[in-house]
Amino acid sequence: AKPRSNHSERIGDVELPVYRGDMVNGREAVPGHRQHDAQRLVRGYRAAQDIMQHLGWKAPSGQEQLTGSPAWTSHEMLVLDYELPQVRQDEQGRTFLGSTHWPWIGERTRQLTGAHVALLSEVLNPVACKVGPDITQDQLLSLCERLDPRHEPGRLTLIARMGAHKVADRLPPLVEAVRRAGHKIIWLSDPMHGNTIVAPCGNKTRMVQTITDEITAFKHAVISAGGVAGGLHLETTPDDVSECASDAAGLSQVASHYKSLCDPRLNPWQAITAVMAWKACPPPSFVSL
Repeated sequence: AKPRSNHSERIGDVELPVYRGDMVNGREAVPGHRQHDAQRLVRGYRAAQDIMQHLGWKAPSGQEQLTGSPAWTSHEMLVLDYELPQVRQDEQGRTFLGSTHWPWIGERTRQLTGAHVALLSEVLNPVACKVGPDITQDQLLSLCERLDPRHEPGRLTLIARMGAHKVADRLPPLVEAVRRAGHKIIWLSDPMHGNTIVAPCGNKTRMVQTITDEITAFKHAVISAGGVAGGLHLETTPDDVSECASDAAGLSQVASHYKSLCDPRLNPWQAITAVMAWKACPPPSFVSL
Protein backbone atom coordinates (compact mmCIF):
# COMPACT_ATOMS: atom_id res chain seq x y z
CA ALA A 1 0.00 0.00 0.00
CA LYS A 2 1.07 3.56 -0.64
CA PRO A 3 -0.03 6.91 0.83
CA ARG A 4 -1.01 9.38 -1.87
CA SER A 5 -1.26 13.15 -1.86
CA ASN A 6 -4.49 13.19 -3.90
CA HIS A 7 -7.62 11.09 -3.43
CA SER A 8 -8.40 10.97 -7.15
CA GLU A 9 -6.82 11.45 -10.57
CA ARG A 10 -8.20 12.37 -13.99
CA ILE A 11 -7.49 9.90 -16.79
CA GLY A 12 -8.91 11.21 -20.03
CA ASP A 13 -12.40 12.45 -19.24
CA VAL A 14 -12.86 10.19 -16.22
CA GLU A 15 -12.18 11.06 -12.57
CA LEU A 16 -10.99 7.92 -10.77
CA PRO A 17 -9.92 7.07 -7.22
CA VAL A 18 -6.14 7.13 -7.10
CA TYR A 19 -4.25 3.82 -7.13
CA ARG A 20 -3.12 3.10 -3.55
CA GLY A 21 -1.29 -0.19 -4.00
CA ASP A 22 -2.38 -3.75 -4.73
CA MET A 23 -3.41 -4.32 -1.11
CA VAL A 24 -6.09 -1.61 -1.45
CA ASN A 25 -7.24 -1.36 -5.08
CA GLY A 26 -6.26 -2.19 -8.64
CA ARG A 27 -3.85 -0.32 -10.88
CA GLU A 28 -6.05 -0.56 -14.00
CA ALA A 29 -7.71 2.74 -14.93
CA VAL A 30 -11.22 1.29 -14.66
CA PRO A 31 -13.77 2.40 -12.02
CA GLY A 32 -14.40 -1.14 -10.77
CA HIS A 33 -10.70 -1.86 -10.28
CA ARG A 34 -10.09 1.39 -8.39
CA GLN A 35 -12.67 0.61 -5.71
CA HIS A 36 -11.23 -0.45 -2.36
CA ASP A 37 -11.52 -4.22 -1.94
CA ALA A 38 -11.17 -5.92 1.46
CA GLN A 39 -10.27 -9.23 -0.20
CA ARG A 40 -7.01 -7.61 -1.25
CA LEU A 41 -6.08 -7.32 2.44
CA VAL A 42 -6.60 -11.07 2.81
CA ARG A 43 -4.44 -11.80 -0.23
CA GLY A 44 -1.80 -9.42 1.09
CA TYR A 45 -1.79 -11.22 4.42
CA ARG A 46 -1.37 -14.61 2.76
CA ALA A 47 1.48 -13.32 0.61
CA ALA A 48 3.20 -11.89 3.69
CA GLN A 49 2.70 -15.21 5.50
CA ASP A 50 4.40 -17.07 2.64
CA ILE A 51 7.33 -14.65 2.71
CA MET A 52 7.72 -14.97 6.49
CA GLN A 53 7.84 -18.75 6.14
CA HIS A 54 10.43 -18.42 3.40
CA LEU A 55 12.53 -16.19 5.67
CA GLY A 56 12.44 -18.84 8.37
CA TRP A 57 10.09 -17.35 10.96
CA LYS A 58 7.33 -19.93 10.83
CA ALA A 59 7.59 -23.35 9.24
CA PRO A 60 4.46 -24.81 7.60
CA SER A 61 2.48 -27.21 9.78
CA GLY A 62 4.15 -30.59 10.09
CA GLN A 63 7.59 -29.37 9.03
CA GLU A 64 10.64 -28.64 11.12
CA GLN A 65 11.53 -25.01 11.82
CA LEU A 66 14.07 -23.67 9.34
CA THR A 67 17.59 -23.34 10.71
CA GLY A 68 19.82 -20.29 10.66
CA SER A 69 19.15 -16.69 11.60
CA PRO A 70 15.96 -15.44 9.93
CA ALA A 71 15.78 -11.93 8.52
CA TRP A 72 13.83 -9.33 10.46
CA THR A 73 11.08 -7.47 8.62
CA SER A 74 9.86 -3.89 8.46
CA HIS A 75 7.09 -2.12 6.60
CA GLU A 76 5.07 1.08 6.67
CA MET A 77 2.18 0.73 9.10
CA LEU A 78 -0.30 2.48 6.82
CA VAL A 79 -3.51 0.48 6.36
CA LEU A 80 -4.97 0.12 9.85
CA ASP A 81 -7.63 -2.31 8.61
CA TYR A 82 -4.70 -4.65 7.95
CA GLU A 83 -2.64 -3.85 11.05
CA LEU A 84 -5.20 -3.77 13.87
CA PRO A 85 -6.37 -7.42 13.49
CA GLN A 86 -2.72 -8.44 13.96
CA VAL A 87 -2.26 -6.76 17.34
CA ARG A 88 -1.41 -9.42 19.93
CA GLN A 89 -0.35 -9.81 23.56
CA ASP A 90 2.75 -11.68 24.72
CA GLU A 91 3.05 -13.96 27.75
CA GLN A 92 3.41 -10.94 30.02
CA GLY A 93 0.32 -9.22 28.69
CA ARG A 94 2.25 -6.63 26.69
CA THR A 95 0.81 -5.47 23.37
CA PHE A 96 2.78 -6.03 20.18
CA LEU A 97 2.14 -5.78 16.46
CA GLY A 98 2.40 -9.15 14.74
CA SER A 99 2.43 -7.98 11.13
CA THR A 100 6.11 -6.95 11.21
CA HIS A 101 9.00 -6.65 13.63
CA TRP A 102 9.73 -2.99 12.99
CA PRO A 103 6.71 -0.89 11.97
CA TRP A 104 7.17 2.67 10.77
CA ILE A 105 4.88 5.53 9.86
CA GLY A 106 5.37 8.25 7.29
CA GLU A 107 5.33 12.01 7.08
CA ARG A 108 1.60 12.00 6.27
CA THR A 109 0.55 9.85 9.24
CA ARG A 110 2.68 11.20 12.10
CA GLN A 111 0.00 13.50 13.55
CA LEU A 112 0.13 13.38 17.36
CA THR A 113 -3.63 12.89 17.69
CA GLY A 114 -3.86 10.45 14.79
CA ALA A 115 -4.66 6.75 14.92
CA HIS A 116 -1.28 5.71 13.51
CA VAL A 117 0.72 7.40 16.27
CA ALA A 118 -1.74 6.04 18.84
CA LEU A 119 -1.14 2.46 17.70
CA LEU A 120 2.64 2.83 17.52
CA SER A 121 2.69 4.28 21.03
CA GLU A 122 0.95 1.19 22.44
CA VAL A 123 3.05 -1.63 20.98
CA LEU A 124 6.33 -2.94 22.37
CA ASN A 125 7.93 -3.34 18.94
CA PRO A 126 10.78 -1.03 18.06
CA VAL A 127 9.13 1.69 15.99
CA ALA A 128 10.15 4.35 13.48
CA CYS A 129 8.76 7.56 12.02
CA LYS A 130 9.70 9.67 9.02
CA VAL A 131 10.31 13.38 9.52
CA GLY A 132 10.55 16.02 6.82
CA PRO A 133 12.06 19.49 6.58
CA ASP A 134 8.96 21.32 7.84
CA ILE A 135 8.71 19.68 11.26
CA THR A 136 9.51 22.00 14.17
CA GLN A 137 11.60 21.13 17.20
CA ASP A 138 8.53 21.30 19.44
CA GLN A 139 6.56 19.00 17.16
CA LEU A 140 9.40 16.51 17.01
CA LEU A 141 9.93 16.51 20.77
CA SER A 142 6.21 15.93 21.33
CA LEU A 143 6.32 13.05 18.86
CA CYS A 144 9.34 11.52 20.60
CA GLU A 145 7.67 11.85 23.98
CA ARG A 146 4.60 10.07 22.65
CA LEU A 147 6.49 7.21 20.99
CA ASP A 148 9.41 6.94 23.45
CA PRO A 149 8.08 8.10 26.84
CA ARG A 150 10.58 6.02 28.83
CA HIS A 151 13.61 7.08 26.77
CA GLU A 152 14.48 3.48 25.91
CA PRO A 153 17.62 2.95 23.79
CA GLY A 154 16.60 1.42 20.47
CA ARG A 155 12.89 2.03 20.95
CA LEU A 156 12.52 4.83 18.39
CA THR A 157 14.19 5.45 15.05
CA LEU A 158 13.68 8.67 13.12
CA ILE A 159 13.96 8.54 9.33
CA ALA A 160 14.96 11.91 7.91
CA ARG A 161 13.59 12.74 4.45
CA MET A 162 14.75 16.32 4.10
CA GLY A 163 15.94 16.77 0.52
CA ALA A 164 19.56 17.26 -0.46
CA HIS A 165 19.35 21.06 -0.38
CA LYS A 166 17.72 21.27 3.05
CA VAL A 167 19.29 18.54 5.18
CA ALA A 168 22.41 20.46 6.24
CA ASP A 169 20.33 23.38 7.50
CA ARG A 170 17.20 21.70 8.91
CA LEU A 171 18.50 18.48 10.43
CA PRO A 172 21.22 19.43 12.98
CA PRO A 173 18.90 21.47 15.27
CA LEU A 174 16.43 18.58 15.34
CA VAL A 175 19.11 16.02 16.17
CA GLU A 176 20.50 18.20 18.94
CA ALA A 177 17.05 18.93 20.42
CA VAL A 178 16.17 15.24 20.58
CA ARG A 179 19.53 14.36 22.11
CA ARG A 180 19.28 17.06 24.76
CA ALA A 181 15.78 15.82 25.66
CA GLY A 182 17.32 12.46 26.58
CA HIS A 183 15.94 10.27 23.79
CA LYS A 184 18.40 7.60 22.60
CA ILE A 185 17.38 7.91 18.97
CA ILE A 186 18.75 6.11 15.93
CA TRP A 187 18.66 8.28 12.80
CA LEU A 188 18.23 6.82 9.31
CA SER A 189 18.49 8.68 6.03
CA ASP A 190 15.76 8.46 3.41
CA PRO A 191 17.62 10.25 0.60
CA MET A 192 14.96 9.53 -2.01
CA HIS A 193 11.56 10.98 -1.12
CA GLY A 194 12.78 14.53 -0.63
CA ASN A 195 14.47 14.51 -4.04
CA THR A 196 11.67 13.40 -6.38
CA ILE A 197 11.39 15.35 -9.64
CA VAL A 198 9.53 14.91 -12.94
CA ALA A 199 11.51 13.70 -15.96
CA PRO A 200 10.90 15.10 -19.48
CA CYS A 201 8.80 11.99 -20.22
CA GLY A 202 6.40 12.92 -17.42
CA ASN A 203 7.41 10.13 -15.02
CA LYS A 204 8.55 10.76 -11.48
CA THR A 205 12.26 10.16 -11.03
CA ARG A 206 15.21 10.79 -8.75
CA MET A 207 18.83 11.49 -9.59
CA VAL A 208 21.45 9.27 -7.99
CA GLN A 209 23.83 12.22 -7.67
CA THR A 210 21.27 14.11 -5.57
CA ILE A 211 20.65 11.00 -3.48
CA THR A 212 24.33 10.59 -2.68
CA ASP A 213 24.58 14.31 -1.91
CA GLU A 214 21.86 13.95 0.72
CA ILE A 215 23.48 10.83 2.17
CA THR A 216 26.76 12.67 2.69
CA ALA A 217 25.09 15.77 4.13
CA PHE A 218 22.86 13.65 6.40
CA LYS A 219 25.68 11.67 7.92
CA HIS A 220 27.73 14.79 8.55
CA ALA A 221 24.75 16.63 10.07
CA VAL A 222 23.73 13.85 12.44
CA ILE A 223 27.22 13.07 13.73
CA SER A 224 28.10 16.76 14.08
CA ALA A 225 25.01 17.26 16.25
CA GLY A 226 25.92 14.32 18.49
CA GLY A 227 23.40 11.86 17.07
CA VAL A 228 23.65 8.26 15.89
CA ALA A 229 23.65 7.91 12.09
CA GLY A 230 22.37 4.36 11.78
CA GLY A 231 21.95 3.72 8.07
CA LEU A 232 19.86 4.14 4.93
CA HIS A 233 16.20 3.77 4.02
CA LEU A 234 16.09 3.08 0.26
CA GLU A 235 13.57 2.03 -2.37
CA THR A 236 15.30 -0.54 -4.58
CA THR A 237 14.58 -3.41 -6.94
CA PRO A 238 16.73 -6.30 -8.23
CA ASP A 239 15.52 -5.48 -11.75
CA ASP A 240 17.61 -3.46 -14.21
CA VAL A 241 15.20 -0.52 -14.34
CA SER A 242 15.79 3.05 -15.50
CA GLU A 243 13.42 4.74 -13.06
CA CYS A 244 16.19 6.79 -11.41
CA ALA A 245 18.70 8.74 -13.48
CA SER A 246 22.39 8.87 -12.64
CA ASP A 247 22.44 12.64 -13.16
CA ALA A 248 20.76 15.35 -15.21
CA ALA A 249 22.24 13.96 -18.42
CA GLY A 250 20.39 10.68 -17.87
CA LEU A 251 16.91 12.14 -17.46
CA SER A 252 16.09 11.52 -21.12
CA GLN A 253 16.50 7.74 -20.58
CA VAL A 254 14.16 7.40 -17.60
CA ALA A 255 11.24 5.98 -19.62
CA SER A 256 13.28 3.26 -21.36
CA HIS A 257 12.85 0.64 -18.59
CA TYR A 258 10.30 2.20 -16.23
CA LYS A 259 8.28 -0.48 -14.42
CA SER A 260 7.25 1.10 -11.12
CA LEU A 261 3.54 1.61 -10.49
CA CYS A 262 4.25 4.48 -8.13
CA ASP A 263 7.64 5.75 -6.96
CA PRO A 264 10.95 5.39 -8.86
CA ARG A 265 13.38 2.82 -7.45
CA LEU A 266 17.12 2.32 -7.57
CA ASN A 267 18.41 -0.55 -9.68
CA PRO A 268 21.13 -2.77 -8.14
CA TRP A 269 24.10 -0.73 -9.38
CA GLN A 270 22.50 2.52 -8.27
CA ALA A 271 21.76 1.03 -4.85
CA ILE A 272 25.40 0.02 -4.52
CA THR A 273 26.40 3.58 -5.40
CA ALA A 274 24.20 4.89 -2.59
CA VAL A 275 25.64 2.45 -0.07
CA MET A 276 29.19 3.26 -1.12
CA ALA A 277 28.44 6.97 -0.64
CA TRP A 278 27.41 6.17 2.93
CA LYS A 279 30.52 4.11 3.52
CA ALA A 280 32.84 6.72 2.01
CA CYS A 281 31.45 9.66 3.96
CA PRO A 282 34.26 11.03 6.18
CA PRO A 283 33.53 11.81 9.84
CA PRO A 284 32.99 15.50 10.65
CA SER A 285 35.78 17.47 12.27
CA PHE A 286 33.41 18.91 14.92
CA VAL A 287 30.90 17.04 17.07
CA SER A 288 28.37 18.79 19.31
CA LEU A 289 28.18 17.36 22.83
